[in-house]
Amino acid sequence: MVTESAVNATLWGALAPRRDSFGVTAKRSWQHPEFGLRYDLSLQINNSAVVAELKIHEFGCDIPTLRNLVTSACQRIVDAVNLNSFDCITIHFSHYMINDQLFFVDSRVDPDAVSAAILYDTTDLVNLALTDNFFAYSLADFRRAVHDTMDTGMLCYRAIETLVHSFKNDGEKDKEARRKFEKSLKVEWSSIEKKIKPLSNDRRHGKFPPITGEQRISALLEVHNILGRYLGYRKSAGFNPDTAKPTTSPEIGSNAGSATR
Repeated sequence: MVTESAVNATLWGALAPRRDSFGVTAKRSWQHPEFGLRYDLSLQINNSAVVAELKIHEFGCDIPTLRNLVTSACQRIVDAVNLNSFDCITIHFSHYMINDQLFFVDSRVDPDAVSAAILYDTTDLVNLALTDNFFAYSLADFRRAVHDTMDTGMLCYRAIETLVHSFKNDGEKDKEARRKFEKSLKVEWSSIEKKIKPLSNDRRHGKFPPITGEQRISALLEVHNILGRYLGYRKSAGFNPDTAKPTTSPEIGSNAGSATR
């Protein structure tokens, strides 16, 4: 919605890990014409407590997209301070208020938006993560994709590419590995090229592509499903966590099994 008068918003959060000596004050005006968004930001960080006050002059996006963009803007400021200290401090907003309406943020993904996702057996997940490097690195990229809101597309695509490499033998071309990936996991690479890759290309090459909250959730759900299919495939291929060797590629040709809820 484009507002006739300014909308006031405040976000509260904290630094992680905690840094009691960390203090930053910054003010900046931001414009995101691709989202119809324009706002003034005032950021105050004192002893790990974070307060971001906004005056929104144009508000043409949904609230998750606004929250992601503001988090990214505030993280830029923290990243600048991180450089000299070789630190990895991140900002986590726990709640925010828009025009006197209070919202709580339990995670960087709205639970209702992913409520239909299949839940996989935790023991199976842990066993495969400990013995399959491809799966483990894909899980790590999925974690980063959830956390780093503006890099979600790039990290989701890289998580998928990592799984594709598990099907690649020495001297084989990527195209052949993708073919085996498609056949074994029952997924269509053309769908990945359409849904995920466009969100990844520019960011991978140092540009800053826009991504909405809805696009972000769609990409995360796609990768979540593919990781589950890979887990099911490894189980159906006779994966044994007691005898499996790290980085061993799965045997090609078995059907992907359905992971348990």
